[in-house]
This record gives sequence, C-alpha cells and structure tokens, in this order.
Amino acid sequence: PMQVAETFVFTFDDGSTPKKGDGQKHDRKHKHKRNSNQKAMADAKVLSDVARLDTMVTVLDAVNFHRDISSVERLIERYKPEDLPEEDERTIAHLLTDQVEFADVLIINKASMVSETALKHIHGLVTRLNPLAKILTTDFCKVD
Repeated sequence: PMQVAETFVFTFDDGSTPKKGDGQKHDRKHKHKRNSNQKAMADAKVLSDVARLDTMVTVLDAVNFHRDISSVERLIERYKPEDLPEEDERTIAHLLTDQVEFADVLIINKASMVSETALKHIHGLVTRLNPLAKILTTDFCKVD
C-alpha cells in the first residue's frame, strides 16, 4: 500500500497529477442534500483535495528498534509482495530510516521494556537522524 504522505502528491502512471474535481461525482440517484464537506469529499481525487498534511508521526518499537535499524532484510522478505510497490527494494533499515527522517513527531513506544541505556541510545540515534522532530517516550502509546 501507498504511504499516507504519498497520497498527497500522487501521480498517475503517465506522470500527470489528478486535478481537483476529477474524482467521482455525486450519485444523482440520492435525493439528499450534501453539505460543502460532503461535496468536496465526493469530488476529491486525492487526499490533498480535502485535507492538509499537518504532522507526520512515526511510532518506534523500542524492543525491536536495534534489530530493525541494523537489519539487511529486504521489505519483500518480511512482507507480502502484494503489500509492496513493485519497485520498492529497500531494506527494513532503509524504511525505518526514511520514516524517522520524515516524521515531525517520533514516539518511542514500549519504553519500560528496554534498559535505560538502550532507551538513551535509541533517543540519541533518532535525534541524529531527525534533530527537528519532537520525541516522546511512552508505553502503550499513551501520550499526554
């Protein structure tokens, strides 16, 4: 599946981009009135037609972070081929790095399941990869 952020800049196979209103039109069989939000959703072709990407959050699994960030395993080896774009030949480490670098907020989850030293190492590494991200440390993704 396509990453959520990619849906904001989606292009067709021919390189063109969808234009606002290119999407499915209102089903005329329905007699009910639509408000402006419903109309916008019906006319939308891409997510950016109706929404603005404000914040990208990446949740990191503290227990498996070190294994994944150093993995040479390719995505195709871990996930079903139909769940990946054909051209995606990245490793797990490459995907994780992309996600960390792209995020505005990083949530280091399962913090109580790793040592304080391991947690500091994860925090230090993600800070070097993305010094501008807000970093939260949690258990069960509970954020105040």
